[in-house]
Amino acid sequence: MRRTASILIITAMLLAVLLSLTTASAAEPKFSTDKTVYKVGEPIMVTASSDNAGGTDWVGITPKDKKDLGNLTWIYTKDTSTTFDIRKAPNWTTNKTLIKYETFPAGEYLVYFMPNDLNFKGNEDKALGVIEIVIENDDRYPVKAPIDANYYIYDLDSGISDGVINITLPAEHGADDIEVWWGDENGRLAGYTMLARFKAPTKNGPVKFYYELDRRTFIPAGATRLMIYSCSDEHGESEVVYSVPLGNAQSYGFPEGEPLLEFEVISDTHVHDETSAANFKNALKDIALNSPNSAGIFLVGDMVENGGDPAQWEQFWDTYDSVGAAPEIYLGIGDHDLLDYASYGEAVESFISQIRMPEGADRTDGVPYYDLWLGDYHFIVLGDADGLAEGETARIGEAQYDWLEEKLSEDNNSRPVFLFMHQSLKATVAGSAVNAGRWGIEDGERLQKILDSHPEIVMFNGHSHWTLDADNSIYAPKNSAAIFNTASVSYLWQSYDLPTGERLEGSQGYYVKVYKDSVVVLGRDFANGKWVSSAQFVLEDKTTPEKIDTNELEKLIKDAEAIDKTKYTEKSYNALAVVLEGAKKALSATAQTEIDGAEKSLAAAIGALEEIKTNGDGEETAPPETPKPTEESTTAPEDKGGCGSSFSALGVLLVCTAGASLVLKKRR
Repeated sequence: MRRTASILIITAMLLAVLLSLTTASAAEPKFSTDKTVYKVGEPIMVTASSDNAGGTDWVGITPKDKKDLGNLTWIYTKDTSTTFDIRKAPNWTTNKTLIKYETFPAGEYLVYFMPNDLNFKGNEDKALGVIEIVIENDDRYPVKAPIDANYYIYDLDSGISDGVINITLPAEHGADDIEVWWGDENGRLAGYTMLARFKAPTKNGPVKFYYELDRRTFIPAGATRLMIYSCSDEHGESEVVYSVPLGNAQSYGFPEGEPLLEFEVISDTHVHDETSAANFKNALKDIALNSPNSAGIFLVGDMVENGGDPAQWEQFWDTYDSVGAAPEIYLGIGDHDLLDYASYGEAVESFISQIRMPEGADRTDGVPYYDLWLGDYHFIVLGDADGLAEGETARIGEAQYDWLEEKLSEDNNSRPVFLFMHQSLKATVAGSAVNAGRWGIEDGERLQKILDSHPEIVMFNGHSHWTLDADNSIYAPKNSAAIFNTASVSYLWQSYDLPTGERLEGSQGYYVKVYKDSVVVLGRDFANGKWVSSAQFVLEDKTTPEKIDTNELEKLIKDAEAIDKTKYTEKSYNALAVVLEGAKKALSATAQTEIDGAEKSLAAAIGALEEIKTNGDGEETAPPETPKPTEESTTAPEDKGGCGSSFSALGVLLVCTAGASLVLKKRR
């Protein structure tokens, strides 16, 4: 009995050991967070482990009110050391309905632990664990980020950013302004400045408002989202950014091939000391690096601080000459270039002697305005006609207006014309907003009429020093002349907050690229070597018609008109007359292929007519008949040209190639 009892005891002990081993191998998963209430920006520490820790069990987090859409960020437990900060999980959602947060903003969230790659959506009951957490705003961060935002783009396929950003700020947001940046998966998009900065509503909130992007600017390559910050003068940017994915919106694609022409526009270098000269030199080096095929730089006035000081002009040219790779530079007169002279005439004479008048420029003696052609494009540089307004305003004058209209009459092909004037036209770019009453061209009414009648003009002003991120950097109603504010190379004036803005260190200008169907104007921050996000403009209504050669067609028309129709039957000559009329209309065609087609048709008609003349009695002499194919023939006769129809915008032209036969009945 004792032996039997011992055996039973030993067996029970072995079973207990085995049971404990089995229980240990199937241990309950461990899943917890270090707490359930967090402050914005605080680490969210998660502990997660299971028997499948080396496999496909995973932890994710999602906003509680969007839990059916998917996770914000997630991680396999095999990739952790048991405890980790879920904010730094390496994987984030590909669901564009959700947002990748830099730091999770205030709100309610679900942290969940799922087995074997099982999707959380629809499988909450199979989760190894679900924990609700709350994130609250921290009083240490007085500027609170938006709690919601979306971006409605007017045309997803165009690459143009015009659209509306809708933003919601929380209660007591503490923001003075809102900043918007282009972003990608790494943060702010490299090589680009801020896209927009605008005033936040003064209401404590929660408050919804919108901001409209409507400048014909484009979405740069590589941008995948908008990054929206709140900011204040006292505390700077919010610790949290709200990201809005661009989804299916396309970035702008530059036209194929090299530009037909490229040049740069800068203004207000104000060279007079080491700092201004260094800014000028830096801009020149930037242009030499980024535009090796530049046709030239147009500097829209105020080259020096004081035009009457020869030493400043010497410093200006020494600086330019020190950058050997800099393109040719073309100068327009500004108000500072007229300072400290006894008279306007003396100032202009000195200016003309200093500007190294470009070869090929057309300028009347004694005036500061001139024009020139670079390739097939017309450039016109205007200037203040009397210098009496002491810089705040300018006059063009009747003589210069007459000259301008005469020059514009040379452009009969509607390709872009580039116009430059230091001061601005009132109620446009630098002549608008709070300064409409004191800045601008005094006698600008006539210029406005000229611009209205010449939509091919692209005009550049200087003088204001306003930053290129201003809402009024461009005045460009569609199908009309476009006018651009050119900022300054010397220093900037922060224009988004006029009239209380402040003078800033900075240096900006434009790169201009001309394509067949558009003109692209790219704002550049020379000081930081970046593109100005809010000044990447596309003018799609500025086109360059194909260069047309009509010489041969005009010669053929003269030959056809010289033919003596009395030598031909009325019917035969009328056939030629129809083609001749079509050829005359083709002279106004905008494509060389239409010209070539009309030329071929007319040459063929003349050639065919020459073979059908009347004899001395008025009887028509027909050409030899073309043998008819026999019934046994299974192949078509060799194509000798024949007659056909050419379809174009000019209608249908009869096409008869040389050597073809016209089968006409003899006149009885």
